[in-house]
Amino acid sequence: MDGLNTRLKAWRAAKELSQDAAALVLGLPVSSYQRYELGTRGPSTDAMEAFVLAGINANWLLTGHGPMLLADLADATRGPDILDRERMDLALATIERGLAKANAEIAPEKKGRLLLAIYDYLEEEGVTENTVANIIRLAA
Repeated sequence: MDGLNTRLKAWRAAKELSQDAAALVLGLPVSSYQRYELGTRGPSTDAMEAFVLAGINANWLLTGHGPMLLADLADATRGPDILDRERMDLALATIERGLAKANAEIAPEKKGRLLLAIYDYLEEEGVTENTVANIIRLAA
């Protein structure tokens, strides 16, 4: 449970709660919560459930990995906005034309990164297919 006590303190500080208020929010006895923060006792499964129900990311609490709050985890896993298929098709077609004009090939992982970069670039105002094709020729 090394580090869990430090993360509990960090959560409480982020929420601007006293130990008594944190215990109240979690529905735990104050003495139990204090022992969790001191690191003299690990939380029970009921306490872990209370942490999760209070919005704490259990993975963060136990390992330190990921965001502190479940709400932030949901945002992180939601991913990018919906894909614009026309823009993706244009980005891929432009890459293929640019590579053909340059008589070049690139590795699939590099092509994937280039596709994502061109996809994002095509969203900007004033970007033309010719500008993108020139970038691709340079990249090849």
